[in-house]
Amino acid sequence: MKKVCVVFLFFTLVICFGVCANENKEIVVQIDISSASIDKNFNAFQSEMRKHYDSVQLGYIRGKNYSISANKNLKFFIIDRLSYYGIKGNNKYLLGYVTADGIYDKDSCLLKKLDVSPVISLGLSSMSLNDPWTPCYALQDPSWDNEIFNSEVFAFMRIDFVKNSLIIHIPEW
Repeated sequence: MKKVCVVFLFFTLVICFGVCANENKEIVVQIDISSASIDKNFNAFQSEMRKHYDSVQLGYIRGKNYSISANKNLKFFIIDRLSYYGIKGNNKYLLGYVTADGIYDKDSCLLKKLDVSPVISLGLSSMSLNDPWTPCYALQDPSWDNEIFNSEVFAFMRIDFVKNSLIIHIPEW
């Protein structure tokens, strides 16, 4: 009986370890840098990306699911970390990343800190995958019965191609 219990516990631990190990796995998606955009300023950015990289990838670690209070049918998820990579030949360059705390360059220097008090940041919203150069956050408002909503655009980002690093961009309107 002891052997059966030990074997059962061993397999339970192995399965739990496998599930926990997959929770922080980075999911990689390609950014289309080949197509033209309606925005001429963004077209210039895409053209510049094509000059410097063969492709650009996003890597994200998926967090918990959530829905916004205004429409429970819309489902989103938290992104614990969204990383930006430039690919040139066989080389993959980390350009920077975005977390619940803010935006960082490739050297982990904070470019823009998230400060949304008195509301609470739950983390980066999965909506950021639709337009990764303008990330937004999932926020919770304790003064409104903990209502959850998605923020407006937090920042505009571009790439400093000389340094191969993310930068904060001020758009010209």
